[in-house]
Parts: sequence; C-alpha cells; structure tokens
Amino acid sequence: MLGLYYDGYLYGSHPYGRPAGGDEASLQRIKRDVIVKFYEGNYAPGNTLLAIAGEFNGAEMRKKLEETLGGWPAHAVVTAQIAAVPPIKASECWW
Repeated sequence: MLGLYYDGYLYGSHPYGRPAGGDEASLQRIKRDVIVKFYEGNYAPGNTLLAIAGEFNGAEMRKKLEETLGGWPAHAVVTAQIAAVPPIKASECWW
C-alpha cells in the first residue's frame, strides 16, 4: 500500500503515479466494451511473444500451441504513443 503512495508522490499525475490495477473509482467506471476494444486494438499474433520454460518435447509443444493459437486471426494493432517522462533531478528527491 505504501508503494502506491510513493508512486503517486514520485510520478504525480503521470500514469505511472496511478495504481496499475486501478482503484475503486476507476474500476467502477470501466465498461466491458472499452476492454474489448482495447484488446482488439492491442493484442494480435504479430505483436505477441510467448515464452515457454521447462522440460517438454518441442514437437509436441508446437503441435499443442498450433492447435490452441493457430486460429487466432492476425490484424493490425494500435501503435502506442508514450509520452517521455523527464528525469527527476536529485534536488527533487526526498532522499
């Protein structure tokens, strides 16, 4: 919990200053269609990385993945525009 306050103090109104999982107010406002639109605009085979670790048979794993994900339709995704965050000066730090 203290980390949330620290992030808010450190980053202010920047998105990094807000809880990644939302808060009571933001979660009440979000609607299913907004989540679906975000998913459709940002998740696609062409911009997804799948990492698999452990002991397994590579051919069997590939077959399972193709069966599971092979029908995932490819489409263009939204290119994120992330604003640069200016560095914090040592004089602005509390330590």
